[in-house]
Amino acid sequence: MNTPKATNDSQSSQKLPAKIFEFSGQALYLFAAGCILDVLSTFFPWSRTAGQHWFLPYSVPMPLGWRVQFISESFAVLVVNLATRLGAVLGLAGLILLMYYKNRGFSSVILLVSTGLSFASVIVFFQLRWPFYIGVYMVLAGGFLKVISLILENLVQLIVEDEDEESEV
Repeated sequence: MNTPKATNDSQSSQKLPAKIFEFSGQALYLFAAGCILDVLSTFFPWSRTAGQHWFLPYSVPMPLGWRVQFISESFAVLVVNLATRLGAVLGLAGLILLMYYKNRGFSSVILLVSTGLSFASVIVFFQLRWPFYIGVYMVLAGGFLKVISLILENLVQLIVEDEDEESEV
């Protein structure tokens, strides 16, 4: 009787370290938070110069007493605008695909594209030589949350796959 109990204890102790790193899908909430930051950035100014708060075109400024100005439309500004919004939409679409259809390959590509679009919008805005303000920092924080989420989710998948291989042996 003591032998099976010792076997059960040894099996539970082998699985314990993997459960420490197991987020059970919680890491993807960070990705959703990054997408939400992308969306919210369109309600905040992206630059501030001489007391003027500059918003992306087609944004809806929050009524917080800012002296609202819209950045004049150019190709680069439209790229920033489109990349930010498309990154948020694709990110949320990728999360929905991952949750409901479990198609890891296609949804992972969509999530990576969403992350790239967040950073691309910041890089293009940087090249415009406007000073950074709240909106840019929100997209940058959202991009980093997306990267951290993808790293943690892949780390969990590797640990779970290693655990499955060990249990088969």
